[in-house]
Amino acid sequence: MITEADVVRILRDITLYQLGEYPPGLLERELEHFLSEAEDRICQTLWRNGVSCYRSWMEVWVSGERGFNDELWNLEMMARRTGGKVARKLVELMKLSKDIYLAKTLDDKIALVDRVIHAEHGYGKIIDVDIDEARKKAEEEVKKYLKR
Repeated sequence: MITEADVVRILRDITLYQLGEYPPGLLERELEHFLSEAEDRICQTLWRNGVSCYRSWMEVWVSGERGFNDELWNLEMMARRTGGKVARKLVELMKLSKDIYLAKTLDDKIALVDRVIHAEHGYGKIIDVDIDEARKKAEEEVKKYLKR
């Protein structure tokens, strides 16, 4: 489970890395852990709604990429025809699950953090954290660190 403290730590560490005050190797390990947990939450949400995430298609099903793309296309068509908010959010989550699975570089992983934090499904947020409060706390921690 991703907590507010996890989000604060990730945001703080990304900021410090961008300022040249945090080692890239350590940040990459932290991001991999954070994104792995986020991917688990996204996959659980997709499965509860009858849809598979990218990781499932690539690691379990023989059809892999093609099966994922077919399911994604079907869901996109349903969202267009019905105008359903839930279907549109599920399409976004499917695409996010693919991006997380394929993220290789540190820059890719950093870019995904914001998308993960703001990810929603039809019934609410994937990570139930007050992002504004987490950002404020992260900024305070960065300021304390830089004053040393």
